[in-house]
Amino acid sequence: MSDQAPGPNLMAFLKGALPYLPGLAGAALSMAFGERLGVRGKALSLIVGVATALFVAPGFAAMISLVWPGGAIPQEVLSLIGFSSGLFGMTICAGLIEWVPKWMAKLKVKLGPLEIEGGGE
Repeated sequence: MSDQAPGPNLMAFLKGALPYLPGLAGAALSMAFGERLGVRGKALSLIVGVATALFVAPGFAAMISLVWPGGAIPQEVLSLIGFSSGLFGMTICAGLIEWVPKWMAKLKVKLGPLEIEGGGE
């Protein structure tokens, strides 16, 4: 049995996760924009919003840091970038989830004798 208390490990995890919380909050807030989505659509939209907050926001922050006056970007601005990227990433995904089935219904592909049509509206 280990003598080490679980407290320091939990605190280290929370300290590492803290910069990502605004992006996660932005992704969760944008759930209000996908009213017509089902459970799978909202789950996919949430995953895309979180991925946007985790992967797009740092790149966007790095680009802004190149032109930011005075050196380092304040933590509040980084939080805003993470929040807004999660929010917009998820909102865009929700719109795409609603648009793709409509587009696929109009799709017609012909490859030699093989003809594929989407479902009609």
